[in-house]
Amino acid sequence: MKVSRFLVIAIVLGFGGSVLSSDRPPQRFAGPDPGEMDSVVVGVDSTYPPHVGRVEVRFCNDQPLLGVEVTLRTMHTAVTIDSVCFDDSRVQGTQYFGWTRDDSSGAVTIFAFSAEDGPIPSGSGLLAALELAYPDSLQGRTVAIDSTTILIDLIERTTGFTDTTMNGFVPQFSPGSLIIEPPCCQEYTGNVDKSIDGVVDIGDLTLLITHLFIDFDLVLPCPEAGNIDGDIEGIVDIGDLTILIGYLFIDAETNAPAACL
Repeated sequence: MKVSRFLVIAIVLGFGGSVLSSDRPPQRFAGPDPGEMDSVVVGVDSTYPPHVGRVEVRFCNDQPLLGVEVTLRTMHTAVTIDSVCFDDSRVQGTQYFGWTRDDSSGAVTIFAFSAEDGPIPSGSGLLAALELAYPDSLQGRTVAIDSTTILIDLIERTTGFTDTTMNGFVPQFSPGSLIIEPPCCQEYTGNVDKSIDGVVDIGDLTLLITHLFIDFDLVLPCPEAGNIDGDIEGIVDIGDLTILIGYLFIDAETNAPAACL
């Protein structure tokens, strides 16, 4: 949820921040890490058009925390963090959590602040997942996602933890990246197993049968290539299997796989 007012509460109360009377940003996370080095790790993931990129942000803390703040940006202006998802996040039980975006810099701040309901317990796991948008022209590029510090209305937004003694400190940070690959479906459908040579053969048929009738949790390596009948909604079903059987064993010309959408 995008709730900027909760960020202000977290900064002023949970993180010991303040609105400045000068141009000097507050040093809210200048204290020492009280135990083993805590960490924030941004993942590495790959995607391809037309899919949205999704990169997880995880954190580890060896002592209870009152607050977590992570500010991130992509290192390419054309790649934007469109939304932040908290499904299965460790901070879902905290009093306030959310995210906010600075439109001028494209930076996103993810925050969690715990008060009456108790601190965030020590442990490790998911903080949130970033959903990223990108233009098709960036195929073949790897775009870094790194920590940043910005100043908005004389309030510093950065990356730091606050423990139960109100000590703010900076965790170890590992940047991540989004790898933007070319579309997996090249010209024509049928290469369901995403073989390097692009040949449509019995391997594709076997995989499609398994996907449709045996292992329903099996994710096709290239779902777009499984849309052999050219369904406008991209659904892979028995119609695609019928065409593939016809192409391989009956009449390849009249059962030719459709072009990639």
